[in-house]
Order: sequence, then structure tokens, then C-alpha cells
Amino acid sequence: YVGAWAHSIATKFPATTLYVLEPVASHRSKCIRNLAAFGARVRVLEYALGAADEELQMTVHGAASRVVATATDGDEVKVHVRTLATVTEQLNISFVALLKLNVEGSECDILEHILKPDLENTRSNGEK
Repeated sequence: YVGAWAHSIATKFPATTLYVLEPVASHRSKCIRNLAAFGARVRVLEYALGAADEELQMTVHGAASRVVATATDGDEVKVHVRTLATVTEQLNISFVALLKLNVEGSECDILEHILKPDLENTRSNGEK
């Protein structure tokens, strides 16, 4: 949640552009600070990746966060969620070479959505 993995990838692959999606403001500010040395080629964005474009409630407790239906321990915040198709369209990204997911148990939902046949711009080989 502080950008350590993105820092490692940006260091190992200096010709890449990275997009870090972090919907929690306190975590996002840490990512921005930790990735600042990479300048414009690492962008930290204020939403989460999901299977649908929506707004959800998330509980944040220290480094941990999770989407909740009702309030639990921790601070509750509203977060913006975007699909990979929405993100790639809005940012004019035509090819995704690597995708790392850490979305608190929603990985399967997101992967199922990405692999739908109508999402041509997210296929790994770029073919229609």
C-alpha cells in the first residue's frame, strides 16, 4: 500500500510507464511520496480496480482496507472503483504488459470481467 512493488518494477524496467491505483487517500499520499523520484512515468491514481464502475464504502484500519456492506472497526471511506476497460480508455492505454492485483479478495471477479470476450482492449496479445 506504500508503492514498494511499483518502486521495484519502475527500477528494474526504466522504460515503462506504471499506473498505481490506490483509492485510500492516506495510502495514496504514501505512494506518491515513495514514487516521486520516478516523475511522470509512475502515476498514482485515486481509484480502485474492480469488476464494475461504482462507488463503494471501504473500511480502513492501519495498512489494511476492505470493502464493507456495513460499518466495522476502522475508518469508513467512500472509494471510486473503475473497470480495467474504463481505466485503459480514459488513460488512452492500448496495451497492458503486466497487471498486479491486490484488491482484498476481488481478484477473481476482476479477472472474470477482464476475460469477457467484449473487452478487446484488455487482451494480452492485442488481437481483436
